[in-house]
Amino acid sequence: MGIFEDIVTVVDHIVNPEEYKDIGSKGERFTYRKLQKIFAKHQILRNVYLKKENDRYTEIDLFAVGRKGIYVFESKNYSGWIFGSEDNKTWTQSMPKGFKNQFSNPIFQNQGHIKALKNTLQQYPNLKYFSIIVFSERCELKDITVTSPDTYVIKRDMLEKTINKIIKEQPDIISIKEREDVINMLAKFQRPDEEIKEQHLNDLEDSFSKCPFCNSELIERTRKSDGNIFYGCKSYPKCKYTTKELKKIDS
Repeated sequence: MGIFEDIVTVVDHIVNPEEYKDIGSKGERFTYRKLQKIFAKHQILRNVYLKKENDRYTEIDLFAVGRKGIYVFESKNYSGWIFGSEDNKTWTQSMPKGFKNQFSNPIFQNQGHIKALKNTLQQYPNLKYFSIIVFSERCELKDITVTSPDTYVIKRDMLEKTINKIIKEQPDIISIKEREDVINMLAKFQRPDEEIKEQHLNDLEDSFSKCPFCNSELIERTRKSDGNIFYGCKSYPKCKYTTKELKKIDS
């Protein structure tokens, strides 16, 4: 970051302290600020709660609506080396001294968000959806395999270039009025009532103690190399899913 951007970041920390309360929120905030250089502020929607086909709610952290379609972002504020394939259930973060962390395939996560958007916007069947996985500049994307169209795995410093390339190469799908209608429709889901938030939290709690891939129990384990606690699938070695903390797998 340049000196000016450093100053802006410091000011933003002061004005919006909640946005930087954890590393995930911080990464999302950095992505949001870059998007403001490309889209009008009202085109960018955050923390939208949509109902899925199973009547549970999913929270979409960040997306933007344009005339080319909807750009759906999954922000991963990781460092280290990142390995993963579009078809893998989990990806791997490799850190110095041999530490490795597995995390859910972010492309799969974003596909769930896009599915919920399509379900909500059925009256716009021709809308295109661009799945953009945004990693921190602090990481190195070592071996990432993606073959699906309109799916991108990039570092945050490539975000503007990637979106501008899409805007330049893709045709307009909807009119300005239709774009505004879509924005207005989805904006209604940005500030859900407490009942919806509570149901979403309950849905997440149901998945906290379960493996997202085989539904087995997640149990606490201790890593022999450094003594750190992590959670692993009870079905190991048949299922090798691990996570550093019990958290939502797919919201």
